[in-house]
Amino acid sequence: MLDELGQTLYERAKEEHGDARRATRDELLTKAAGYFERTLTIDPEDLSAHYNLSLIYGELGRKEDADRERALHETYKPDDNARDNAVSVARRNDEAANHAAEAVVIYDLQRPGTFGLADLPARREAAPQSADAPAARGGKQ
Repeated sequence: MLDELGQTLYERAKEEHGDARRATRDELLTKAAGYFERTLTIDPEDLSAHYNLSLIYGELGRKEDADRERALHETYKPDDNARDNAVSVARRNDEAANHAAEAVVIYDLQRPGTFGLADLPARREAAPQSADAPAARGGKQ
């Protein structure tokens, strides 16, 4: 909730253009910073608060504070590639899991070694093929 109030004041401050409205802009930016600072007293790792404070402090000319908030944001920001890398390694190391993780999975239920199908090769060879089998399936003769 505090982040949203701070964000609203920050967006409002961006609408104040020119030197004539600088005092109003700075006042709105200071109020917005206050809300984000209050957010950080509740949750010191709030990404949005650190990011927005870095922007606000930059606009207020507080370079050291902006740099500190930017560094904190980078510290707490999750690695965007970590999940993808972990999934890639896991799929590479486990063929069955890789197959099961595909968008569309088709399992061969008649594969050799399937539980209860120990005599599968013999049954496939013993199955008689009728002369009209392709026509019955809609194929060409």
